[in-house]
Amino acid sequence: MGKRVQEKLSTIVKEVKKETGKNKISILLDIMNCKNKYQANNLDYLAFQMYKLNNKERDTILTNGINEILIKKYNNEEYTTYFDNREQFLPKFHRYLLRDYLIINDNEESYQEFNAFCKTHPSIIAKSPNNLSKPLIYKPNNKTIKKIYNELLEKKLTIIEETTKQCNELSKLHPYSINTIKFITLNNNIIAAYLVIGNNKKELNNLEESGMFAPINLDTGIIDYLAIDNKGETYDKHLLTNESILWFTIPKWPRLKRFVTSLTNEVKEVKYVEWNISLDNDPYLISASSKPNHYLYQLPIHRQDNTGILPLFQKYMNKKGE
Repeated sequence: MGKRVQEKLSTIVKEVKKETGKNKISILLDIMNCKNKYQANNLDYLAFQMYKLNNKERDTILTNGINEILIKKYNNEEYTTYFDNREQFLPKFHRYLLRDYLIINDNEESYQEFNAFCKTHPSIIAKSPNNLSKPLIYKPNNKTIKKIYNELLEKKLTIIEETTKQCNELSKLHPYSINTIKFITLNNNIIAAYLVIGNNKKELNNLEESGMFAPINLDTGIIDYLAIDNKGETYDKHLLTNESILWFTIPKWPRLKRFVTSLTNEVKEVKYVEWNISLDNDPYLISASSKPNHYLYQLPIHRQDNTGILPLFQKYMNKKGE
């Protein structure tokens, strides 16, 4: 076991001991039991508070191991590049984007295209093809276009898109970023949806950028749980804008769900997907992933009766013994 892993495990043991009063040996044995029986990694054990759950309740948790099985089972690797590489994602889903994009290369023709793109779109967002680097937002002018172009090539941020707008209702929550709705789908069915909201006047709403998220009631489009951020802080209102998050209603909710359902038919070989959507006059697609992040699904603050989301997944899995 590496030193870093040991340190993380030690931190988990201390936190669990503080909450439960259990000794180190019993905690370590329980962590190992959850790993072997429920395919839970150390982060699952801590984040989902599995140390507080009985065996029946633990059976309902979608753990990292089970999530990996779902990804492998329902997503044909030959087709996942449509989701995980933006050079293929953008043309495949172009009619759902509602924005212009450009792929740049290191040649004069590409620079001229970039120059024209910047003059048409005063604000742009640059991304890496594999989504591994943090996106950057620029507002180029005649004096900075060449400098920005060279910087983007150096950072390998070769996917250029015009920045988007959002409807007034979403903008009121945090007008400095595009606030998005993440949908999780399996076999053409919407399993869960979450509103992700920016914070601290940052232009990106990523959780790593102090953003927060809250689950959306699939039937009503209403947020009926508190929002939470990466530090575990909870919010019923946005601290910056004082807008209510709890009981916020997502605009055009039935239309958004129809939009997402239509997306699931584009690549039928990939059946388990996380979609990142926003809404202006119409819904539009921002990104998608063939490796959904299961940590959003079932945090203790968003669970009822200590029940995780796995039974809902099982409801929509293929039949015949799956």
